[in-house]
Amino acid sequence: DYSSAPPWFDGNCITPGTAFMHALGDALAICSLLRTIGSEIGLGVFLLEDFLCALASNVQNRLLSEVHMMVLRALNMPQVNVALEDESGESDHYLLHWLSINAHNWPELFRRYAELYVSQPLDPEAAKADRDALLQGAQDTAKILDNEEYWGLPTPTKVHMLRFLVDALYVRGPETADNGIQPHLDSRAVEMERRSAKGNTDDGKFPNCA
Repeated sequence: DYSSAPPWFDGNCITPGTAFMHALGDALAICSLLRTIGSEIGLGVFLLEDFLCALASNVQNRLLSEVHMMVLRALNMPQVNVALEDESGESDHYLLHWLSINAHNWPELFRRYAELYVSQPLDPEAAKADRDALLQGAQDTAKILDNEEYWGLPTPTKVHMLRFLVDALYVRGPETADNGIQPHLDSRAVEMERRSAKGNTDDGKFPNCA
């Protein structure tokens, strides 16, 4: 049941037109930010075509795993640092999961992060007033990953969920400022506002990854 998922995909097929172009525009913006802050979050250099092909693939691949793992680590670093100072042992379970994140368990940790955001949004008042831009992405991500295997998801759905994760990195910017990515996250904020105000007008297509 994808009733709460983004409306711009149909089953397992990427639909051309406005919906598809919206997903492509998001993918291009995400790639641009990740390539800019990659060295700050431990992400290696990659090509745009490789990134788009990784998103289009329905098999497990190293690039998407690394992207999600590095962003999740950056998002959770403040909590990890606090947990490392806890000598009571109550944080050991949390540390065990986040310090051992790998290519096999990151989808589950991604789901948990989304669920945590749904239950503990950064701005509860904004969430109650339906003004939290990340809440829908978090709800979609948690529901989809609770029912489906990540690698079999349609490409636009992967883009939608990754956009939630990258935008969360922007929202958490003040907490992650020590890693030097804040100026780039500020640029992401401008891009988010531009896309919200004008809508997506990007033109292009996913490369032939055969």
